[in-house]
Amino acid sequence: MGITVMHKRPGFAPEYQDLFWAWYTADGGLFLTDETPVAGIVEYACSGCHSIAPGDDWIYPTFPR
Repeated sequence: MGITVMHKRPGFAPEYQDLFWAWYTADGGLFLTDETPVAGIVEYACSGCHSIAPGDDWIYPTFPR
């Protein structure tokens, strides 16, 4: 288990609604994919799905099914 955090950072990435993503493991470390931290603009795990969320802030009122 772990947690994914979404944080709006003004000026970070306007094309991604300035959202910074970080995926943490249960022990508090950053999750790694091929030794690369899953943080920042994460198109394959976060931005790709959230970019199609309704509204203009990339947030789902409930998880998509």
